[in-house]
Amino acid sequence: MSRRQAYLLLALAALFWAANPALGRFLVDSVPPISLSFWRWTGALIVMTPLALPALWKQRATLRQDWLAVLVLGFLSVAGFTTLVYVGLRYTTATNLSLLNATMPVMILIVARLLLGHAIGRQRLIGVAVCLAGVVLIVGQGSLATLLAVQVNPGDPIILAAMLCWAAYSVLLARMKPRLPMLPFQLAAFAAGWFFLGLGFAWEVAAGTAWWPTLDVGWVPLVSLVFLAVFPSVLAFLFWQKGIEATSPGTAGYFIYLVPVFGTLLAVVTLGERLYWYHFAGMVAIFAGIWLAQRAPRPATSRNG
Repeated sequence: MSRRQAYLLLALAALFWAANPALGRFLVDSVPPISLSFWRWTGALIVMTPLALPALWKQRATLRQDWLAVLVLGFLSVAGFTTLVYVGLRYTTATNLSLLNATMPVMILIVARLLLGHAIGRQRLIGVAVCLAGVVLIVGQGSLATLLAVQVNPGDPIILAAMLCWAAYSVLLARMKPRLPMLPFQLAAFAAGWFFLGLGFAWEVAAGTAWWPTLDVGWVPLVSLVFLAVFPSVLAFLFWQKGIEATSPGTAGYFIYLVPVFGTLLAVVTLGERLYWYHFAGMVAIFAGIWLAQRAPRPATSRNG
C-alpha cells in the first residue's frame, strides 16, 4: 500500500470518528455507558463475524500464539477507550472533549518514544503545535475569552484516560505485530473486548440499570447504534490498523486532528451551521501541521523493538 492510500484510510477513520462524540452525547443521557458500548460492539461483531470467522478458524493456531496481543489490544480499544469516552461524556462538554482529543497525538508520540524508541524530532513537534493551534481556533471560535471560559469538568480526567488507552493501543499494535491477518485479528480483538464489556453489562443487569435495544426505545437510538457499529467501529478500526501498518503510530496520530475538521463540516451539512473565519483558519492550520509532520523523516528507533 502506498503512503497516499494509507493517508486516505487514516482520514476516513477520522471522518467516521467525527460523528461518534455527537451520537454518543445524544445517547448517554438515556443509555448507561457500559450498555451503550456493549451493544455498539455487539453490532460490530454481528457485522464482522460472517466476514472474518472462516479466516479466523483457519488461523486458529496463530490465534493461540497471538492470544496475549488479542486480549490486551481488545481491552484497550474496545472495552477501555470507547467505554471511558461514553462515561466521560456524561460529565463533560463537547468542547472539552474536542480539546482533550487534541492531546491524543502527543500521547501517541510519547508512548511510541517510550515503547518503540521512536525519535520525535523537531519537525514533528512543530507539526503538533500547528495542528493544536488549529484545534484551539476552532474550539475557541477565534476568541480568547471563549477559550478561557472553558471549565474543567469531572469527566475530563476520564476522557484523558480514554485518550491514553487509545495511544497505548495504537503503539502496541505496532509493537506486538500480531501475526493474524487484519480481518481475523480485528474479529478476535473485538470479541476479546466484547467479553470484558459483557462482564460490565452483567453488572448493570444485576443492578437493574442495563439498557436493551428493543423496538420500544424508538428507531432513532437503534439506527444510531447501527451507525456506531458499522462506521466508527468496524470500518474506522480496520482503516486505522491498515494506516498504522503502512506508516507508523506517530504518523497516524496526526490524523486525529482531522476529527474536529470533519466534525465542523458534518455540522454544516447536517445541522445547517455556518462556517466562520476561525473554522477556515483552524482547518488550514491543521492541514499545514499534518503536511509539516509528514515531511519529517520516518521515525527512527533508538533501540531494537
